[in-house]
Amino acid sequence: MVTNYVQRELAPEKEEERQAERPKKMVAAKHAIHPDVQELVDTGRFPTHHTTFKPAFQALGSTSAARVCDISELPVDLLVTEDFARTIKKPAVSKDDTYIIDSYLRPVQWILSVAKRDNPRVIQNLVIISPHEANQLRHFIKGRSAVTLHVYMPRTNEGYSPLDNLQLYNIGRVFIPGSVPPSLTAQLNLFAGSLYLDSYQEYSELCDFLGLSRTTPQQGQQVYADGFISPPVGKWGLKASPIPFLRALLMRIRREGDGLEKTHLGKILNGVRLEEADFVKDVEMSGT
Repeated sequence: MVTNYVQRELAPEKEEERQAERPKKMVAAKHAIHPDVQELVDTGRFPTHHTTFKPAFQALGSTSAARVCDISELPVDLLVTEDFARTIKKPAVSKDDTYIIDSYLRPVQWILSVAKRDNPRVIQNLVIISPHEANQLRHFIKGRSAVTLHVYMPRTNEGYSPLDNLQLYNIGRVFIPGSVPPSLTAQLNLFAGSLYLDSYQEYSELCDFLGLSRTTPQQGQQVYADGFISPPVGKWGLKASPIPFLRALLMRIRREGDGLEKTHLGKILNGVRLEEADFVKDVEMSGT
C-alpha cells in the first residue's frame, strides 16, 4: 500500500494516464417526449420535417453489426424514435470508431402502427417507441383514432405463439388484422431478434427479401456458402450478403452469444435450407 502511494506521488502524470485509460462510467440518457412523436399520436401523420424518427436499422450505426454491413442498403419502413434509440450519453472522450453500444440496445416491446394516408387498410410504417413514451402517451392514444399502440415480443422460443400479428394488445385506432405488409413484419422480427418463423411461406418470403437461395439456383446464378445469390435478386435490393450483419445482430447483440443453431434463424445464418418439415412442430404445438 505504501509503495503504491509513493508511486502515485512520484509520478502523478502516469496516474492520470491510467485514470484516462479506465472505462468511463456510462450515464443513462434522459427521457423526453419529442413534439414530433406527440404530433404523430395526435394526427396519425409524420411531421413534414421531423427529426426524431429514423429507420430502425440505421439506428444501429454505433453497434458492431454496422461494421460488417452497409446499413444504408437495408429497408427503411421500420422506424424508431430517438428516445428508443438513445439509451446512454456518449462519453465526450469516445471516438466514433471505438464507441460501441451493443450492450445498451433496448428490447422491442411497444410499437405504433401508422396507416397509409390513401389506403387506411394498409400499414405504412411501424414505429418502435420506448417504454417511457408508451407510458406517457398511452392515455392520449386511447382517446384518439390516429395510430394504434401495440405490445410486441420477439419469438425466441418455439413453443411461444408469434406476436408479430400485433393483435395481443392494442389501443387507439382500430387495427385491421393482416394490414401489416410481410416485408414490414420481416423487418420487425429481424430487428427485434426473433428466432422462429411461423410457416414455410414466411420462410420463403424472408429468403426472397434477403436474396437467399431456397431452391435450386437458376441458370446464371451463383449461390455462396451462406446462401446469398449472385447476381443479387432479393426484393430489398441488397447488393451484398446480409448474413454477416444478421449474425452479429442476432448472435452477438440480441442473444448475447446464446446458441442459435437449432432455431429457424440459426439454421438460415448457417446456410441451411429449411423445408416444410421444419415447421410441422410449430403447427402441432399451436393446436391447429
